[in-house]
Amino acid sequence: MLDCNPSSIPIETKATAATFEKGNHFNGPYRELVGSLLYLAYVSRPDILFAVNCLSQLQEHPTDAAWCALKKILRYLKGTAKMKINYKKCNLYDSDLSLYVDADWGSNSNDRKSISGYLIMFCNNPILWCVNKQKCIALSSTEAEIIALSKGVQDLLWIKGIASEIVCVKKSYSI
Repeated sequence: MLDCNPSSIPIETKATAATFEKGNHFNGPYRELVGSLLYLAYVSRPDILFAVNCLSQLQEHPTDAAWCALKKILRYLKGTAKMKINYKKCNLYDSDLSLYVDADWGSNSNDRKSISGYLIMFCNNPILWCVNKQKCIALSSTEAEIIALSKGVQDLLWIKGIASEIVCVKKSYSI
């Protein structure tokens, strides 16, 4: 019987996939749970995105520790089920786009790749969020931040283009 009570396996706040690689091999519905949590993280719960992303890297050889971490995420979701993202109505002409970016330099001890994430807000409402392992190895924390900023700005410019097209269409119909 696998002991997954919250105190049996300490999960570090800066845990990576390498944290959960050691241990007994787990045979069970690991992929299914990771897939479900990834869908939930991308659709409505960006707060679990980093943790699920880390655990999704172990799908070939899941361990008991990784399974317990997934169950801890489920307990967290149960305890925060009433939390939600509230979208507020805003004036389309006075709207603003904001980008928040962060990177964790060389956090994966196996391949030394950095993890980056960004959040795009429209009228103070989150509309796009992303957490990725960077494709190249950054040589400094500054480089990791610049790579993360570059990816965030790419999506920001794409969204800005869509928003400007919507405003143009709305103006042409209101005449």
